[in-house]
Amino acid sequence: IFTGNGGVMKADADGKLTKLVDNSEQAAGLAMDSKGRIIGAQYTKKVSVLYPKGSEETLTSMFEGKPYIRPNDLVVDKKGGVYFTGAAPETILYVTPQGKVIRATAQAARPNGIQLSADGKTVYTGTLPADVITAYDVRPDGTLTNPHAFAQVAEKGQPSGVDGIATDAAGRLYTSANAGVQVISPQGKILGTIPFLLKPRNLAFAGKDRRTLFVVARGGAFKVQMLAEGPGGGRSK
Repeated sequence: IFTGNGGVMKADADGKLTKLVDNSEQAAGLAMDSKGRIIGAQYTKKVSVLYPKGSEETLTSMFEGKPYIRPNDLVVDKKGGVYFTGAAPETILYVTPQGKVIRATAQAARPNGIQLSADGKTVYTGTLPADVITAYDVRPDGTLTNPHAFAQVAEKGQPSGVDGIATDAAGRLYTSANAGVQVISPQGKILGTIPFLLKPRNLAFAGKDRRTLFVVARGGAFKVQMLAEGPGGGRSK
C-alpha cells in the first residue's frame, strides 16, 4: 500500500493497482492497525484513519493547543496506539489506545522514520545527526526512555538520508537512505545496501509469505523479492 496522486493505492501480488482512497490529504506515512484500518500521517497537519470508507476520522490535529508542523511517519503498536514523527522538533508523540495524545519523548532531535521491534519493546527512529539510528526502550504506558545510538548509518556528521524504516522476522532493520536500502543487524551492524537508482523514501514487507520488500522512491514504486521474511510471515497482506 502506498500513496500516489494524492490518494492511497493498493498493489496486489500481480502488480494490479486499486485505488482505496481518493484524497489522502498528503499522507506521507501509512500504517495498518490490527483492525485493518489504514492510518496516515498527513502533511495537512494531522493523523487520521483513511480507510475503510465510513471509518474515516481525525485522531489528532494538535497537541497542547498547538497545531502540528508536518506529521510524516508513524507506526501502530500491538495495543492500537500510534507513534508519529514530524509533529514538532525534538518530539515523538503517541496516540494512546484510548485516543489521548501524549509526548512519548522530548529527546528526539528532528526524528524522521519510525518503527517498532517485533516484540514491541523498542522504537527505532532516524534523528539528527542524520548519521545515526536511535533506539528507545518502550515503557508500559507507551512513553519512551533510554535513547541510545543503535546504528551508525553514514560517516559521522554526514547526512544518510534515512527516511522510512522496516523490520523483518529476524529483527533486522531496513532503512531507506541516500545509497539505497540499508540492511542493519539486530545488533546495529550494517550488513549491506540494496542499491536503487532513485532515492528510496519508504518501504514495507508484504506479498505472499511477506517475502517481498515494497519500496517507494522519488519517481516510482518498486518491489524486491527477498529471502528474508517480514513480520508475521506466512500470511498474505
